[in-house]
Amino acid sequence: MTEAKSLNRYWLAVVAGYVLVTAVLVARVAAAGGTHAELSPLYAVLQPRFSPWGLFALPFFALLLALLPRLRGARARVFLPAATLWGAALALAVTMLWTGVAELPARAIPVFLHDLTKLGDPSAFIGSYHELIKSLSDHGHVRPPGLFYFFWGVVKVVGRDRYALQTVITLLSAAAAFPVYGLARRFLGREASAMAALLYLLSGNFILHGISYDGLFGTLGAAGIFLFVVVAQKGRWRDTVAAGALCTIAAFSSFTLAFLLVLGGCLLIYYGVKDRRFGSLFLRAVVILAMPAAFLVVLHATTGYDFLANFEESYRWAQTQASGGMNVFKLLTGWELPADYPRPSFYRSYWLWGPGNLFAMFFMLGIPTAALYFWWARGLLRRAAWAEPLNAVFGTALVAFLIFNFTGVTLGETERVWLYLLPLFTVPAAARLADAEEATGSRRFAPLVLVVLFAQVVTMRLCFWIPW
Repeated sequence: MTEAKSLNRYWLAVVAGYVLVTAVLVARVAAAGGTHAELSPLYAVLQPRFSPWGLFALPFFALLLALLPRLRGARARVFLPAATLWGAALALAVTMLWTGVAELPARAIPVFLHDLTKLGDPSAFIGSYHELIKSLSDHGHVRPPGLFYFFWGVVKVVGRDRYALQTVITLLSAAAAFPVYGLARRFLGREASAMAALLYLLSGNFILHGISYDGLFGTLGAAGIFLFVVVAQKGRWRDTVAAGALCTIAAFSSFTLAFLLVLGGCLLIYYGVKDRRFGSLFLRAVVILAMPAAFLVVLHATTGYDFLANFEESYRWAQTQASGGMNVFKLLTGWELPADYPRPSFYRSYWLWGPGNLFAMFFMLGIPTAALYFWWARGLLRRAAWAEPLNAVFGTALVAFLIFNFTGVTLGETERVWLYLLPLFTVPAAARLADAEEATGSRRFAPLVLVVLFAQVVTMRLCFWIPW
């Protein structure tokens, strides 16, 4: 098959993807019997709205297209700051298509500011945090205290102005371009690595959810993936220490970053078998895990903070609210929904949300990017393909991702809580895009992909109300 025929099939797959998604969403709207329909498995509600303030997104995107040839070839010290600023500006502008200026700050900001007021003095609440979270908001209830310390620090610097806080959060979220680019550069050239970062910044996951605290975890998690890959590929001991430090921050900030452990385990097994260095990798894994464990032990001894009690209370609450759901561990033990379950209509079925997670994740990623990723993943069926470093690492990551998904630990809302997993998809997609451009000798393929992605995120933003 010629590369031209492959490209034609690629675009047919993109069109088919949009037709399929449209059919699913139309069916959901029809089932709801109204225009304001809940669109599960997407974390969105159909509620069209338009504000002219969002039209600023058009010149921002036009600027990207005009500068794309220079940006793709620019050195990292030029591309990364430019991409971060551009990504933050575009995310805010697209958001204003629905919110306007008055409602621009993400709902998380006033909610967490209110929670921070309830918690009081940061030096005092840490010891009783697992009890205090019972009085916090829904989203404050399900996490360790690290996020609140972050908000406290930012408030000390910029004050409680919601627009200033929104700007800081969005810039830090767009800074995920740094680890995404760094991860891609271990396998790809400069231009393809730039495209991997741009595919991240133009994803529905980032544009629709990156302006909230999920974007912060996206940057943190992407940095973790980058460091885990570096360590697995014979990184230096300072890389191991950096990975351990990042895991310490993650353990103190979010339970949703648990996938990093699954990925690390899969990389340990793969490289241990491939390079016959189980001993070395196991020692590095012990050091990485020992650092957050030691931090939490010292923190408990000095302040009384109980990480396990925090997790237990957060998990208990999650199982009695909208985020509760069946998982593979409950299935294996024959667990059944109790008769007195407080919110049974919100309970999430494993058999619906297992595949539903994948649908939501790949749709929000952007159908053109998802199609590029599937085009790349098809090559993994050839055993010889695993000899290439990119295929080996990201093929292993795909296995880890599927294992993590089908445990059912997270059911629903994955397009926002799994924002940090996007580099596992955008890097292989960028690699396939680069291969297609090289084979055809055309430079028009990448801009066309970006245009279709931009059209998708604008359409979603105009049509969807995002609950959080």
